Amino acid sequence: MWYTDDPVADYEHYDAEQARMEAKLPICANCAEPITAEHYYDIDNMYICPDCMESDYRRCTDDYWE
Repeated sequence: MWYTDDPVADYEHYDAEQARMEAKLPICANCAEPITAEHYYDIDNMYICPDCMESDYRRCTDDYWE
């Protein structure tokens, strides 16, 4: 990363670089957001982020014991 005497231009350059890198990330099939975590789940070529996997797909077997 390089810096100039213009902090606004530096931020715009940084923001554009971040947007370029984010465009390369896989998109979660559940929440439609770019997956920024270190890992994700690939289920039949559908990419699921860890947050969605934990909150939307996790089930507890205790429900079946009642």
